[in-house]
Amino acid sequence: PGAELRYGPGRMPMPDREPDAHQPDLDVWNDGDTLLLSSDVHGIQARVTPTLIDAVSTAPPHERSLRRIFQPVITHVLAHRGVFVLHAASMRRGNRGLLALGDTGQGKSTIALAAFQDDWRVMGDDLVALWLADDMTVNAVPMIRGLPKPMALPSDVEADRSPALRDAEMLDWDHRRRLHVPVERLELRPVPLGAIV
Repeated sequence: PGAELRYGPGRMPMPDREPDAHQPDLDVWNDGDTLLLSSDVHGIQARVTPTLIDAVSTAPPHERSLRRIFQPVITHVLAHRGVFVLHAASMRRGNRGLLALGDTGQGKSTIALAAFQDDWRVMGDDLVALWLADDMTVNAVPMIRGLPKPMALPSDVEADRSPALRDAEMLDWDHRRRLHVPVERLELRPVPLGAIV
């Protein structure tokens, strides 16, 4: 899909009804194939169709704003291509992938860190794409792939124990004071799913 990001005065029109989902920092409307997002907290709005991501920000977009809308935007776009986004950590060893599922704060990032320290190839600690290879036939193979989103590890980890974490930094805007691991340290190639934890 194409993407356009603009900033300046003005707002994108949103539906004249209550949002379908309301979070403290994001309102979401589903209108058929169109997803609409609005965040007064982050000063950003988006209109997402299967082929176009259109976002507008009241100020030059901050990394935090773009990260906040990334998950719903990418989830919507990929769902129209038979790819589903899960809230999970993912890693691989050899030619098999592992998913670690759990709510926020339940240890997905800690499992990803342990995998890094044990020489696994980590694909991500928060979002993973899942799809069936071979066009969903009887012999379809579930595949997973990490999404290009920096990992965010608890700040009390010993980052110096793993060379993969050497560029991790604490970002000023992260109220949880986590260590953010650059996307370049992640393994983003697809792999067959071998196990779920």
